[in-house]
Amino acid sequence: MNEATGYRRYTYDQINYIDRIKYLQDFGLSLDEIRSSLESNSVDDLVEKLEKHTLTIDAEIKRLTEIKNDICSYIKYYRHTDDCGFNSLPFRDKRPDTYVLAEPVNSNEPIYGYAGYRLTQKKNSAEFKNCRFIRQNGYILDYKSLIEGKIVPTHYYIYMKEKPQEKHDGIIKIPAGNYFCLRSKILSDGLSDSPELIKNAADKIWDDINSPPIVIADEYEDNFNSFNNCIYEIQIHMPKDKNRE
Repeated sequence: MNEATGYRRYTYDQINYIDRIKYLQDFGLSLDEIRSSLESNSVDDLVEKLEKHTLTIDAEIKRLTEIKNDICSYIKYYRHTDDCGFNSLPFRDKRPDTYVLAEPVNSNEPIYGYAGYRLTQKKNSAEFKNCRFIRQNGYILDYKSLIEGKIVPTHYYIYMKEKPQEKHDGIIKIPAGNYFCLRSKILSDGLSDSPELIKNAADKIWDDINSPPIVIADEYEDNFNSFNNCIYEIQIHMPKDKNRE
């Protein structure tokens, strides 16, 4: 202690010691971890703690990256109809393999709500605790009813984030490929002006197929109170044709 100024004097080694503590704190090590390493006077002990800490940081980076990707996906979801517009014009889109967890829609129940309630219970059950989902729902539609101008869902689904590692009842693969697409408010307006478009396309594209194509209708929310007026993007899987690829 300098009696004249009242300031404490530190040796160079003491300053270096304090600086090392601050440096290690900036890495995220706790004071207890730093103290135990410095008191043991073991460089190997400190290196071991630092290596362990890098694994913790890597795990946190992975977690935050996944959260960021999910946020970006959610932003894209809500901007989808703004970016693409909403009209009755059909278009073609190409999509990769995806997987959904689906719940059958019973023929004697309303389209909206009932299957969704059962699907929520299924998704949150112990069987699917290790599965990860994207918060986007939709319907699998009956193709034959669709070309007759009617909306008849066979299943209500939610998207899975990745291909499931285990087999579970209710998981359906939506195959990759080209899709004939159009948008409609199917819960409130049915097919609106689209039946003739679909019928004409069916006569040209699916007139000689052996089995009906899979038809999905992805839901796009535009509010948080009432979902009956949401826009749905109807997508009909097109047969493989080299001329169309």
